[in-house]
This record gives sequence, C-alpha cells and structure tokens, in this order.
Amino acid sequence: MNIDEFKAQVKDIAELSATVPEPFREKCFEVLLQHLIRQADSDWDSARGSREVKKRVETAEEDAGNESGGNAETPDASEPVSSEAVLRLNSALRVFMRRTKVTQADIEKVVMVEGNQVYFLKEPTTSKVAQGQLEWSLLTALKNGILRGSFTADAEEIRSICQEKGFYDQGNFAAIFKRDRMKGLFKAPLEKQGDPQPLTNDGLDALGNLLKELGGSSE
Repeated sequence: MNIDEFKAQVKDIAELSATVPEPFREKCFEVLLQHLIRQADSDWDSARGSREVKKRVETAEEDAGNESGGNAETPDASEPVSSEAVLRLNSALRVFMRRTKVTQADIEKVVMVEGNQVYFLKEPTTSKVAQGQLEWSLLTALKNGILRGSFTADAEEIRSICQEKGFYDQGNFAAIFKRDRMKGLFKAPLEKQGDPQPLTNDGLDALGNLLKELGGSSE
C-alpha cells in the first residue's frame, strides 16, 4: 500500500463513518482508521524488510568481492537479519512526525529502542512534581506509540514511572490529571484503574514540543 492508496482509504473511511448515526460516527471512524493503520504498517514493514535484506546482501557481496578479488559467495537472503537498536517508523509515528515537524533524529536524541524496550536518553529535569508528571505522561504515550503504534497511556503506567523518577505526589497524583494543563492532552480523563487514553491533537503537539526541548532543537 502506497501513501496515495492510504489517503484514498482514509477518505473512504471518513465517508463511511458519516453514514452511521451521529453518536457512533467518531468511534466508527477511530476503529476503522486503527484497522487501516495496522494493515498499512504491516505492508510497509514487509516492504521495508525486503529492501533491507536486499541492501545487506548487496553490501556483503561487494565487501566479500573486494576481499577475495571478486570470487565471493552470495549470502543466503533467507537468513534473518540481525536486530539493531533502531527506531522503526510505524504509521502512528509517521503521522505524529508530519503533524509536529519532529524528525526521526529528534526522537532518537531522546529515546533508544532495543527490541521491545524503550530507553530514555533524555528525561524531564523540572523540579516541579506536577510538571514532571505531565511530561512523563507524554513520554509514556510516546513509548507506547513506538512499541504499540498507539500514542496512549493509563494512570497506573504513569504512576509507576513517576514513582521511579521522583515525580509522585500521592495526595495530588489524581488531581493533577484534572488540571487545565492536563485535561486537554488526553481524549478522556486518566483515572485510577481506568482504560488507556490516546493523546489529543493538543497532546501530540505538546509531546512534539517536549521532544524538541529535551533534544535541544526547540526553536
């Protein structure tokens, strides 16, 4: 699936969602879009993997040819390519980057990915607990965007990282989510034992600004 096909299918989804009763339109669009994103991500990952294997085989042939005077044995392209600490750009990340103008380099200044683990190279440095909780909420959503293709977070996941990083105020933890600065960042309130909530457009913008700030590339 190329980008033009993806855009056309998004348009079809929007038109289809508009035909259902008003209370269900937004949820219908969201469910169909997530299905399309997963399908497109799978197609793009498959194509990218094939290109990567081909490139590595060609490089190996060239290197071996240089060493042996051109009589190199062709590597088996069916062998698995060794994993590296690289950021795989899934569909959700691509959409986020286009919206916020954040680059892959901006993200890689802040996080390192190894397998199914995300390590933060740059972390919030604020001395204010509420601000630290806000920033770790955004970074938690980033981690899930990288690993799961969905910029979501839940209160318990955020609580855990805030406790670890020293930004946990037991008496005010839940109340901080209800403050004006936090309320608009997630689609619904983050509540104890509640469901994960996706970032709103304002939340994505705030995450983009935070990444640029942490990475030292803010304007």
